[in-house]
Amino acid sequence: MTPRDSKALSFVPTLVSVQLPGRTFVRAAAFVAAAGFSAAGSMAAGQQGGLDWLAPEQAIDEVSIPGRELPAEEFPDAKTVFENYIEAIGGREAVFSKQTRRFTGSFVYEVTSEDGTAARQPGRVVSNAAAPDRYSQSVILPGLLSEMTYFDGTHGWRQDDQGNLNVLEGEELSRLRNSAQFYQVADYENLFKRYEVTGGVEQADGTRLVRVDVEFPSGRDESYVFDTETGLLTAVLSDRSIGNGQRVPLLRMYLDYAEFDGVKYPTRTTERYANVSLLFNVSNVETGIEMPDFETPQEVLDGNSDD
Repeated sequence: MTPRDSKALSFVPTLVSVQLPGRTFVRAAAFVAAAGFSAAGSMAAGQQGGLDWLAPEQAIDEVSIPGRELPAEEFPDAKTVFENYIEAIGGREAVFSKQTRRFTGSFVYEVTSEDGTAARQPGRVVSNAAAPDRYSQSVILPGLLSEMTYFDGTHGWRQDDQGNLNVLEGEELSRLRNSAQFYQVADYENLFKRYEVTGGVEQADGTRLVRVDVEFPSGRDESYVFDTETGLLTAVLSDRSIGNGQRVPLLRMYLDYAEFDGVKYPTRTTERYANVSLLFNVSNVETGIEMPDFETPQEVLDGNSDD
C-alpha cells in the first residue's frame, strides 16, 4: 500500500507519467466506472463542506484534506460509522431490498503530458449487477472500440468488439471482485476483513471528517472518509498499479447525489492518480431489472487469454 500517514487525511504521491492510448483507455475507464457505480454516499454540489479541499485544477502531487487533526477517540467506532452511512443512504430496508441494478452514464478520461497538454477521451458506460456478486459492464469509446467486462462470482474477464478476450487475475481480478459486491460499503461486515477508525479532521467551517482504514480479504488496504454530520461517504484514499512494478496514490471523490428508488447514489465521481483524471457522470439508476444473462467462456475457465 502506498505510504501515507495513518492519522492525517492526506497523501503525497510520486508523479509518474502514464501513457494510456487506445485500448488501455477502455480498461482504466472500466475500472473507475465500476468503482464509481458501486460505491455510494455524499452530498449534492454546494453542500459538500469537506469536499472543497480539491479543486479540479489542483496539482495531484500534494493532495490533502485541510483542517485540525483529531484523534480516533474523537469519533465513534467504525461499525457505528458504517451503520450511520447505511441510514444516510436510505436505511437497511431500502438498501438490502434491492436485488438487481443498472447504472447508465458517461465519462471523460484525461491524461496530461509533461508539457501540460491533455489528451481527453469521452465514453459511455452501462453496468448491470445482481446480488450477491454477478456483474457485467459495457464501455464504449465512440469511434474507437467497445469492451465488455464480466464477473460471474468467481471469474473475471473482458472481451472487446474484435473478439479479443482477456482473463483477469491478481490485483485486477481482486478489484473487480470487490466492485461486483452488490451492496458495497453497506455490507461492510462481508466486504472488509478489517476496519478501524484511525482519526479525522475538523475543518474551518466546522465540518468533521472521520477516516476509516479498511483491509479487504485479499490484503489490499484503503481509507474511507465520511462526513460525521451527514453520515455519508465523501472520499476514498487508495493506490493502484500502473505497470512495471510502479504504484501511485489514488483519490476518489463522490459528489452530486440523487435518490433513485429510495436509495442515494452518486451521480458524479472523480478519480485522480499521477497525471490521470477521470470524471464519471451517472444519468440513470434502475433497480429491479432483469439481469442480462451471460455464460463464462471455456477459455476463462481454462485460464487462457488472448493478451
